[in-house]
Formats: sequence, structure tokens, C-alpha cells
Amino acid sequence: DDFGAGLSVTANFKNYEKSSVVKFEIIDPDGLTIYENSKFIKESQAVLLINVTKPKLWWPNGYGKPHLYDVKLAFEVGGKVSDTEAFKSGVRQMDVRFDQSPEPGEKADPERLNLYINGQRFVSFGGNWGLPEHLLGYREREYDIAVRNHADMNFTMIRNWVGQIYDKEFYEAC
Repeated sequence: DDFGAGLSVTANFKNYEKSSVVKFEIIDPDGLTIYENSKFIKESQAVLLINVTKPKLWWPNGYGKPHLYDVKLAFEVGGKVSDTEAFKSGVRQMDVRFDQSPEPGEKADPERLNLYINGQRFVSFGGNWGLPEHLLGYREREYDIAVRNHADMNFTMIRNWVGQIYDKEFYEAC
């Protein structure tokens, strides 16, 4: 397919200098830099909008490879790096809609909510996580093991109950 994806990266920060610059770098799953640019910072937010042709898509567990891009940000003041941030991000399209027609062999149900990832119907299976994991003092190793166990059970989603898990290691394991 000859398609593209619009990507948006927003960086929020406190900027006290007029000579500040933010540098953006996006690296594809094969290790190739697909975007690199700098922007002068005038406000407390910098927004990057780019189009990626033929992106490698992120897929949920059991639906395909979860291709991830590396995103790197560097903040410079007076030509010196003052802060950096790096994270992984997937490219995917998600739609939520009520379908009026049933799947083959099913009864019509106009109230049925369907999820679609990259145009393919997605059925979510998963479990709740919440305060107990946080109280156990989970860190990178424990999150890696627990998330792998969920994937081995063919779970496709983990519900962060009431948003009580905010550790970066949890999201990296996912």
C-alpha cells in the first residue's frame, strides 16, 4: 500500500531564555533516521507535525508486530544541551464505532461497539492493574515479567485501573 501517517509530537517545557532550541529526531524500527530538525522555542510548547510515507505499523498482541519508533528530543539553551527526553512510540490508526451490520453468522445489533486497529476489527482481552502492583514496588524487571505473562495469556489490553500506575517502566514494558 502507498499510504502515509501524520505524526504529531508536542513538547511542553518552561523556557526562560530567548535563545532556546528544541531538536527533534525520529528513528524508524530499522534504525534509520526518518526525521531530524530543530525549532527555535518562542513559547512554552513546541509542536512537530510530519508525514511518514509507508510507516511500519504498531499492532496489538496477536495481530502483528508492534513496530516502535524512537523519538528523541534535546533542549538547548545558548548552544548547550539543558535537557533530553527519549521514548518509543507506535504508528497506528484506531477507530471506535457502532457497526450497524453484523459479522457473518451473527445477529444484527445496532448497539454493538467495535474497535478497529489499522482498519482491522480488534477484539480486546485483558485484565485490570492498579494499586496492588504499585504497592508491591514493581520496577522494570517485575513489569517486564508481568506484562510478558499477560501477552502469553493472549491478552491484548491492560486496563490501568483509575490511572494508578504511572511508572515509566510500566509503559515501556507494555
